[in-house]
Amino acid sequence: MEAAHTLLEGQKITKTFGGLMALHEVDFAISEGEILGLIGPNGAGKTTLFNLIASTYQPASGCILFRGRDITGKKQHQICRMGIARTYQLVRPFNSISVRDNVLVGARFGRGKKSGGEDEEVVDELLDFFSLAEKGRQMAHSLTMAEMRRLEMARALATMPVLLLLDEVVSGLNPRETNETMELINRIRQRGITIFMIEHVMRAIMGLSDRVVVLHHGKKIADGAPDEISNEPRVINAYLGETGDTGMRPGPL
Repeated sequence: MEAAHTLLEGQKITKTFGGLMALHEVDFAISEGEILGLIGPNGAGKTTLFNLIASTYQPASGCILFRGRDITGKKQHQICRMGIARTYQLVRPFNSISVRDNVLVGARFGRGKKSGGEDEEVVDELLDFFSLAEKGRQMAHSLTMAEMRRLEMARALATMPVLLLLDEVVSGLNPRETNETMELINRIRQRGITIFMIEHVMRAIMGLSDRVVVLHHGKKIADGAPDEISNEPRVINAYLGETGDTGMRPGPL
């Protein structure tokens, strides 16, 4: 069987905010078709890494390669049109427009040249895929949290990505909604989309990921299969050493 090609790679990624070292020489790689999980206590640098990939921030040093091409320093819209889309930890729908128009924004903004009719077909298919077809004419602010999470994923997929960054898409969901979202993520992968996901819900991250990367205080401390990570002493010690409610517990690992 032919080995999967590396789709996205980070080399010695460092990011500082004033005197705070948010990320320190972090290396990572994700292969085409893979689901890569990213975990770590609050403040570990997970969303900062996503912000660097999506070019919301620029690294202090290091580089990010997409399909072997250095994309460090590209504009956010250029990153999107190359085929990288994302969701946000705090949902960000366009509240003043309809659910359908939220997804249409993604279709109009994303990669590839499509006619207006083709955009409408993309939107229809995605609203159906994410069980939002009946809510299409509602204003986005009227949705439940679970529906808003699905809307974020639908809008991201409308840009026609090859790589999808998911930032805590099961956060705040009940067990049934979590199971439904996990199934959706598997179905997204079946569409040929590679997934890089941050999650605090261990059942989700361990049940979905082919590999898991662990950050702690801005440094990568582990990278391996879920069963390896769940028994990695450095990972367990990092969580046990945290004070307060980090949202992570060694028990469910």
